[in-house]
Amino acid sequence: MNCLKCGQGELKPVKKDGKGYAQCNNCGAMFTAHDLKNLSQQTQSPNPTQPETKADAYEKGNGCGLGKISAITGWILCALFLMFGLTCDGLSLLAFLTAAVLVSPIFRNRIYLSKKIWIPLVIVLFFSGCCLLPQTDAEPKKNIDIQEATASVKKQTKASSEKQDKKDSGKEKTEKEEQEQTERKKQERIAQKQAEQEQAAQAEQQRIAQEQAAQAEQQRIAQEQAAQAEQQRIAQEQAAQAEQQRIAQEQAAQAEQQRIAQEQAAIQAAQTSNVWLSATGSKYHSIPNCGRMNPDNARQVTLAEAQQQGIQACQNCH
Repeated sequence: MNCLKCGQGELKPVKKDGKGYAQCNNCGAMFTAHDLKNLSQQTQSPNPTQPETKADAYEKGNGCGLGKISAITGWILCALFLMFGLTCDGLSLLAFLTAAVLVSPIFRNRIYLSKKIWIPLVIVLFFSGCCLLPQTDAEPKKNIDIQEATASVKKQTKASSEKQDKKDSGKEKTEKEEQEQTERKKQERIAQKQAEQEQAAQAEQQRIAQEQAAQAEQQRIAQEQAAQAEQQRIAQEQAAQAEQQRIAQEQAAQAEQQRIAQEQAAIQAAQTSNVWLSATGSKYHSIPNCGRMNPDNARQVTLAEAQQQGIQACQNCH
């Protein structure tokens, strides 16, 4: 039974996922038993539909546009192989003609060949025809060289004639003037661009110099302020030291005055204080009964008077 889809391949029973199918050996389409049953009912009906032939399937494009594209490609390849074959002879001619027959849509519709067979066969025939082409001799190359030399001479003659015509009509002079003018404009643009770049560089240098001058001025002001602050700190420290020295001197003077006053008070107290003298002794005492001194015979005098008389103090009571 032919394939329900392509109409060319044969259906073979296969199993997939535990179910039975009929698979086409050409396009690979798979059909169930229900599909095959419907096909058999259609063939057994009173007016059975005639199966589509390979030629009809080819002309309809097998239900899509791929058939038309395949047919157009086949005719193009067939024409190319025929052109190659007509330009050669012998085995190359036979190989190209055979390849042209194999790729022609008429042959493919009449006789079925698997793609795995006819495509490699066409490729082998094409390369065989190319390899079997006869080697060209030196005569055609010589003719080509002569033709090229003749064309070159004609080209040079034509160029000389055109140049002479330009000289006669003054076109060359005009072109030269245009080139000079173009070159002059180009040089002017370059000079203008260089001048603009130099001006930009000078402006940039001036800006950098101004920034550096401003930074230097700021640094100078900062240094002056720091120096003034340092001078003020030193002056304040010196003033504080002078104040401390003055306070210390005043305190020392006050202490000295207190010491002198204390000494004077002690001297005055000593001069105004009274001491005791014995009747026969050479010592003055602070009490009238010191040692074996008789208090009834003791008399009281001032310390200054006792010192004026040369009397010394007692070691026991003083």
